[in-house]
Amino acid sequence: RAAAAHLVQAYVGGNPDAQLALAATLTPPGDAGSASEPETHQSAGSLIVSVLLDWRETGSEDVWRVWYASMLLSTILRDHIECKEQALKITIGDIAQGEEPFPLLNELMSQARQAAQSESDARLSLAIFTLVCVWLVDFPRGVSTLLDESSNVAFLVEQINGSSGVNALVQGAAAFLFGLVYQFDLEPETPMSRENLYPILSKRVGADQLLIRVQRLRDSKEFQYAVGLASGTHSNAYGGIPIEVYFDNVFTDVFKKHYEGFRVAVRLGPGEAMANPNYAYLQGGMAGYAGSVGSNSAPGTPSLAGAASISRAASPAAT
Repeated sequence: RAAAAHLVQAYVGGNPDAQLALAATLTPPGDAGSASEPETHQSAGSLIVSVLLDWRETGSEDVWRVWYASMLLSTILRDHIECKEQALKITIGDIAQGEEPFPLLNELMSQARQAAQSESDARLSLAIFTLVCVWLVDFPRGVSTLLDESSNVAFLVEQINGSSGVNALVQGAAAFLFGLVYQFDLEPETPMSRENLYPILSKRVGADQLLIRVQRLRDSKEFQYAVGLASGTHSNAYGGIPIEVYFDNVFTDVFKKHYEGFRVAVRLGPGEAMANPNYAYLQGGMAGYAGSVGSNSAPGTPSLAGAASISRAASPAAT
């Protein structure tokens, strides 16, 4: 699995067309050539979706199955708006049988809720939370879809505030996800505006507690070990997965890239954030969808004219 995952990442890395090609194969369970068919007849994308949704049926003992599926979907979606849009179109539920279509994004949150309730291996919840983080960063439309299901916010708050029975790493991932939801809740027609989210952030959670949870995740030996694996400072980076691995290299890279802007954004009020002169910097160039600043533009995102002139020294992180 590790070797296969490395092969996929080597193929997709720096290849936005490959990301789009793989995103086009994402289909929900029940489609022709999907979960109802033998695995040999499934497309790459349908296999990934099926694995993420059927962990309860196959048993939670094989946590790595879900973990790798999450990493592969994160690899497909990372920094690519078109791929994120493609994945957002996937719905679960057969209309012909009277089932109401449910976005894959919200179904994943439902899976995370069930994993938490069943007290499964923390890697199950982490795999889903980190995947959703990669999906939603710089993607307001995805945030709007997540907020369509109001129970998602309540679930994240419950995970963040849990004083017992909640893994500290899961708390940190939930806190980072909640902060990203607040930071990128920028769609005009969002079901829950930043003005509505802010009291939840400031009073029910508390910006300080949110940042403490996230900092605890960042400073954990599990996260630091994953960063070491991703940078190749450990000799077994792809030579088998030791018990200490909780995070994949896609999430650690996204986390490091957005951490400083995240820290500032969650301390700003809803109106304050939009008026802040450095907000475009904090969002990585949100006016063109974030990730488009500088020469290392995210694939599939429009460029932000003049963004390169924003000085590093002018950023809150540098002061």
